[in-house]
Formats: sequence, C-alpha cells, structure tokens
Amino acid sequence: QSSWCTRRGCGANCTNVTKMVSARFAGLGALALATGAFSCDTDPAAWSVFEAHVIGAPGDAIAHAASDALKTAFCEEFGLTSCEITTGSDDEVYIFENLGFRIPRDQFPSVASWLMQQRWEQVSGEANLDLLINGVSGCGSELDLRNFSASVGQRFPYSPNHLYTDAAASPIRYNVESSSKGEVADKADVADAEEEWASLCSEDCQDDDKLCIEPYASGTSCSAADEITAYHMHFFYFQNNNASIYGKEDLFEALTTEFSLSYDEICPDTTGHEMSHNETCILSGPEGGWEVDAYSQDGDTSFTYGCNSLYLVHHQNYTDIFSWLLYYKNSKFQDMSFDFLVHPATGCNFADHYEFSMSVGEYIPNNNYGIASEGGWEDEENASELDRFGLAYLKANVDNVPDVESCNLATSEFNLHVLYDPSSDLATGAKDSLVADIAAAGLGDSVEFIVDDTSSWATTGSPFYVAQVQYAVSADALTTLLPLVSQRTTGDATHIDLVLAPNTGCPVYDYFSFSMAVGRTWPVNLAALAVAQSQEATARTFPLPRSASFAKIVETEADAREAAAHVPSLAAGCDSSPEGYVLYALSASNNAYAVAALETFLSDMSSSLELTREECTDLYPAVEPAYEKLCMMQEVATPYKVFEDVMTTNYGALYVPTEELATVMAYAMTHRGPVQSGYIVDLKLVPLTGCAAEDHSQFAFVSGTNWRVNASPFEDESVKARRPHRINANRQQV
Repeated sequence: QSSWCTRRGCGANCTNVTKMVSARFAGLGALALATGAFSCDTDPAAWSVFEAHVIGAPGDAIAHAASDALKTAFCEEFGLTSCEITTGSDDEVYIFENLGFRIPRDQFPSVASWLMQQRWEQVSGEANLDLLINGVSGCGSELDLRNFSASVGQRFPYSPNHLYTDAAASPIRYNVESSSKGEVADKADVADAEEEWASLCSEDCQDDDKLCIEPYASGTSCSAADEITAYHMHFFYFQNNNASIYGKEDLFEALTTEFSLSYDEICPDTTGHEMSHNETCILSGPEGGWEVDAYSQDGDTSFTYGCNSLYLVHHQNYTDIFSWLLYYKNSKFQDMSFDFLVHPATGCNFADHYEFSMSVGEYIPNNNYGIASEGGWEDEENASELDRFGLAYLKANVDNVPDVESCNLATSEFNLHVLYDPSSDLATGAKDSLVADIAAAGLGDSVEFIVDDTSSWATTGSPFYVAQVQYAVSADALTTLLPLVSQRTTGDATHIDLVLAPNTGCPVYDYFSFSMAVGRTWPVNLAALAVAQSQEATARTFPLPRSASFAKIVETEADAREAAAHVPSLAAGCDSSPEGYVLYALSASNNAYAVAALETFLSDMSSSLELTREECTDLYPAVEPAYEKLCMMQEVATPYKVFEDVMTTNYGALYVPTEELATVMAYAMTHRGPVQSGYIVDLKLVPLTGCAAEDHSQFAFVSGTNWRVNASPFEDESVKARRPHRINANRQQV
C-alpha cells in the first residue's frame, strides 16, 4: 500500500484511496449494475471464442480478389476442412459468416496475428483489408461489437459483411482491368516500392535475436506471425481530467494485481522501441519509470496521449490480459471508458504500430510522424503514402486526383446522408423516425429528399458500406437542420449515423476529405469515389440504386435491452436553435505533419475570412462562450496541461454566430483536406445549446479524428465528489 501511494502522491489520503480501488474492483458485478453502462455480466476469462471480421470495399474488384485470396490462404494455413460458411464447435476454427472467422481462445494469438499481417497489401500482395475483432461474451452481438471489440486498419462501428451475401449485393464493377498486384516479393528481397522502408527490420531491432526472425512475413523482413514472441499494450489517458488520470491508475492497478505483475520489475526499452524481454512485465522507455506522464512535444515519440504500457509474452498470458482489458476498460467499472493499442513486436517499428496494430475504444491515432521516423521514413515535411491522413495516400489510391481549383469550394449546396443497417429493425425504425422528423420540420425546398437507398453499397459511385437516406440541402437550411438531426442521432444509441458533405463537384474530396459526421464515423469506399470522379458526377445524387437481397439479422432480447439502455434522455433546457457554435480545428500535439497543417489552416482561414487570430480570448476557458461576432478564439498547443480546458490536444477555436454558420462550414470543410495543407486537419463543430456535455459529444459534427473531450469543466458536482482530492499533473490540489 505504501509503495502504491508513493507512486501516486496520495499522501495522508493513502488508506482511503486504496480502499476505494479495492471496493471498485473487488465487487465488479454489483458495481456494474449500479453504474448502468451495460447490464449484462460476463467473465472475460470464460470467453471461449473470438470473432474476426475481414472487411473490404464492396464492389471493388481488387478488394474482392484480396478477400478471396485471404480466405483461401486462411483455410490452408489453419487446416479448415470447409472453406465455406458453416458451423463448428468452440474448439475449432471455422467460417461462420461472409468473411467472418470463429477463433478458439487457445488459438487467438496465432490466428489474430496472422490476420493482422495478411490484411496488409505488402504482405498479401493484394490490397489492404480491414479487421474488426471481438470477444463472444454471451451477451449478444450488439454489446460484443460496441464494447468488446478491436479494429485493425480503418475503424468500422460494426461489420457490414452480412449485407454482401449475393452477387447483386456486391457487384464487381470497380478496377475491373486488374485485380492483382503481381508476384509478392521474395521474403529476403523486399520489392522496391514506396512501402519498402516500412517493410524492413528497423535499425534498432537488428541485433535482437527475438525480432526480425526468419521466415519473414512475405514481402517484408518482419517476423512472420508464427515467429512473433511478444506484444506491446499501450493504455492511453489524458492528463487534464481526473477521471482519466485516476481511473486509469485504478484500472492498471487492478490489472497488475490480477496478473501478478510487479512494479519492482519494470522492463525498460534501453536498446530501442521493441527490445525483447523474457516475461510479461510493465514496460517503460529507456529512462525507466512505469508510465509516460505527459505527451512529449518530441516529434519522434510514438503516441499522442499519455500512456502506461505492458510487454506481453505471446503464449504466456496475452489472451487473458487482452480479454480482461476488453471487458474492464468500459465505463461500467470507472467513471469513463478507456482506449488502448496492442501491436506485435516483429522488429518493423512502423508496420507494428500502424499496419499490424489493434485499436480498442475510441480511435486514438499514433504520432504518425514519430512512428514513420522510427521506421525509416526520412521526409520531415511530407507523410508517406501509407499514412491515411496525408496527401500521398490519396494520390496513391485514386487515379487522377482532381485539381482542387476545379472544385466549387464556395458551394452553397450540401448532401446529408443518414446511414443505417437495412437488415436491422432497430436501425430501420430509428431511420424512419428521423425521416419523419425532418419532413415535419417544414423546411420546404431547402431540404429535398432524394432517395432511401437500401443497398447503397451496390450503387455505382456511392462511397457507403451500408444503406443510406440522402437529402440535398441548401446552405440556408443548415441552421435549422443541423441541431434537429444531431439531437436525434447518437450512433450506438440510435443505430443511425449522419454524414454531411459539401457538393463541390469533386466527389473524392467531398466525401474523403471534406465531410463531417455525427454518431459513429464510417470509412468511405475510395474505389467508388474514384469512379464517381472519373464520370464527372457533379449531380446532387448518385445514380439510381441497384436492388440487393440480404437476410434480416436476428436481434435478441439482450440486443434490444442494451440498445434501449443507451438511448439518451435529452437534457432539459437544450436549445434546439442555438445562437452560436464553436468550431475547433485540431491536430496531434506532437505530429509535425499535423501541427504544420493546422498552422496552415488557421493562417489561411484568418486571411480568407478577414479575421484576427486570437482576437477573442477573454472568456477562455469557458466551454460555452458567447461573443458578439465571428472571431478567432484561443490557440492552445498543450490543453492537456489545463484542467479547465475542454480539449485534450493541440487546437485553435473559432466562435461562429448562427447567421455565419453556412459560410464558415463551407470554408472549413473544403479547406481541411490534405490537398490544401498537406495533411488532414481535424474539425469539431460544437453547437452551444446550453447542454455542454451533449454539445461536445453526441450533438457535435466531427471531421477526421474524434479526439477525446475533457468532461471535467461540465461534470456534475456529484460526480466530482465521488473522487478523493488528489494532486493533478501540474502538482496543484484539485
């Protein structure tokens, strides 16, 4: 107890603090029902099966070929007697749905690692695919995918594969000229390509006999899945919020107690970023210490948030710790949920952190500048084509990227899309309710219903993976429409999500770079957008939809109960016609590409809108400020050092009176892309309805990374009172 308190600076309050930790994690079942985050109790140590969903862009011939090749290779690698959808027992690997694999617990490390590597085009020789991996808890797929899942590659809210069950549902129409990238490079002779630097054993790993082990993963000099001996787990928190700081410490303390890990046996990475150790242990950097206490402004660091880390031996207790964290990281057990990253230690620093890693919780991006530098990328001004936030990525994945000058960046026309799962009665009902609300709003010709496309993934040029309702929206309707739809859409709770895209006449930019979302963020089908762009699709709608068949999913009572539990009650007093908004433009604090892009964006916005930077700062750090005019507010590089700041990463803010909303949105959305700044700038548009918590979360429109918000400034006092007074990151009593 004394050692634990010394690490945390609890002082005289040590006994009370440790009692709180013991109470929180000793009686987890009772606490779960009290906090109400979800109602189903399950023991992660008893999860006998995991699921892996492989997701490729529907209709893309290259992705289709890659999916088929992966399935064939998977069946061969793991000795499946049937390579078709079937049923099986909990102790065998089998295909249970379209590109969905059931994995027994004892085979999870090997199978998951193989999939994490084979999804990368450099290893498969085909095309990038994405993974969604979840534990099977017995509480229903609704809960498993929302609370107990991890993503590899792009983040999907759930797997849409059940919709693509026949030829009509997933027609092959894109990239039909070629569906193969040719022969995979020899294992010892990586192909001369843009990806080569990321495929090679990193310099600081070459002398470690447990890294970069032959036989290599194809096309690389990284250890193949069978040769992986260890993983790193990085557990993130942000430092201007006590719920994050001490919830993280409580959870980490419970984890180390559960798995008998000692703070006296910390494993430092003294020789590099992936130094090998012999046992599962607490991991630190070269300087020692059991956690990274603050983000580093050093551009060579790997992460954008503070973190605690573990070194996990492959066959020792990796699966036990991973499943334990999938369960206990949820807000059922502390005041908030947490996020973490798991990656194999193959010896290829960039590939391990970016291409082979599993992200759990909210998507928290790596410091892509740092991990690229660690991995061998030498361009300090331009991101590689592997970085999804950079301009080179867009150019590498879309032929003939249009000249942005040919797009109507001053557009007054937008498209609103309501995304939903057409096989789900819960989602279809929520969609129908929102459509009725929009119709009843009396917005006339300013909001024109275009189509309810129940098979949008099969519509030529459509970038969506699920069904969607489309509206054409004039700029003059935004002030009424945006609060109406955002206050009725909360992703997991309502099963629908929104996408708002400007209609500039350049579909690739409109949906990949310029769009904003409410609810859960979905990737877009770049292959479809490339076709739309090549056909000069400047109309306000995509072509008429194709028909497709799909089976209704079976939604259990548990699914319905969990869905109902997450439908929020609208806080009393929320203004349905807010008088103002705050637009936050954000970047990772230590990603040099992102920091430079944010500076370019803010500078250009100041010039284009004739505004003075940081003119309005006298109300800082008010979370719902009210200024009398359009003006640029504070710019804060390190908000995580300010407990009163609602943001947790580098940003600049703009106060937007409602009458200026359309102008500002059109400008911000069409200038945040990598074509203007070289790298994506993240946006969050916050309506000032008087309900601060909802405004910054479920009511906000987001572009890019949905960075975590510091809820401390608008927490209910009863929540704060549950926590002991401790010392914050600035050594001040809170």
